[in-house]
Amino acid sequence: MDERPIDLTPLDPALDRERWERRIAAIAVLAAPELARRAAAAGSPAQVLLGWFRPALSAAAVLALCAGVALALLQGPEGAPVPAVAADALRLPAPVAMWLADDQPPTVADLAFAVQGEQP
Repeated sequence: MDERPIDLTPLDPALDRERWERRIAAIAVLAAPELARRAAAAGSPAQVLLGWFRPALSAAAVLALCAGVALALLQGPEGAPVPAVAADALRLPAPVAMWLADDQPPTVADLAFAVQGEQP
């Protein structure tokens, strides 16, 4: 391995200022069509958001459809509550699993018990 530092002076743009300016001009000429295309396509932030509206709406519709299918599979044909298997798979705490099995909202005492735990 060579311990000497690499000499980068040939890359210094100050050595040949005219060559450097010609190179910059050539790059600007080559980039002009792409820069013009981007300037024409770029709009306000509202236009950018409107461009994403249709794909986002499509994704939301697919997610809603998947959620509806999942709920239909969980509830069963008669609209029965969430089966115990789903509650076990979700690893819900016992009080929450009971609330779901009863299909009733928790009472204040149930919430206090869930937050504070068992009182002696």
